[in-house]
Amino acid sequence: MKIWMSKQTNRRNLFAAHTIAGMLGILLLAALLIAGTAALVLASEEYKEASALLLCLLVSAVLIFLACRLGRSRLRDAVIFFKDDEDRLYVLDARQCVPYRRGFTGSIRSSMEIQQKLDGIKREAERKGTVPPEAVEILKVERIKEHAGSCSLVCRIRRDQGQAGKWTYHLIRGYEGEEELRYQLERKRTWTGAVLPEKNRNPLGIFLSLPAFVLFGLLGLGSHPALALLPQKLYFPCLAGAALSLYSLIYFLVRQRRGE
Repeated sequence: MKIWMSKQTNRRNLFAAHTIAGMLGILLLAALLIAGTAALVLASEEYKEASALLLCLLVSAVLIFLACRLGRSRLRDAVIFFKDDEDRLYVLDARQCVPYRRGFTGSIRSSMEIQQKLDGIKREAERKGTVPPEAVEILKVERIKEHAGSCSLVCRIRRDQGQAGKWTYHLIRGYEGEEELRYQLERKRTWTGAVLPEKNRNPLGIFLSLPAFVLFGLLGLGSHPALALLPQKLYFPCLAGAALSLYSLIYFLVRQRRGE
């Protein structure tokens, strides 16, 4: 049996330590950036409001970027691929094997349990040579969408109970033997190449949602009491329409990026 794990997890599993260190680092950096931003705003004599808004957006962007990087690293280290002796391909996300917990302390506890789960999965797979019962079989790969440093895999899967369905996995760069893993995933896509792909309705959804969001946004702005260009009774319906259009736009954009 062949196992593909991230280089970090396969060599020395420090999943919990890296997660905790990453979260603490982001919290410390956030505190420093907020303190620095407040000092700069108080020191400036002009344009305090504009400076505060600009620095707030900049700090938020930096923290969101670092949080996303930490999330990608956790995703890569938690997802394991298997190939058994019968040439069947499996995938297992260890995060789904532990209960979800809220808060900072809950995240620490969950990370420690995920680390223990990863060690147990690797030990049992190497000792017994069998795929863990929590793993799901990849029946075929319908689409592979490339991104910077990763790719999205839209897969037809079958769970241990025999339930079949569709699921999207993310393959983050950094696996041991990654070229062979990509070859196995391409094989799962090649043998179904004659099947016609499903029609992609995401561009149509984006095309309809974006103008609707702009239209409702402009109508809501014009009906706001501060401008009063339109009847005020239109404000809340337009606000609701703008919110629904924005949710729809984000939904189709995410699906398009994931290749679904």
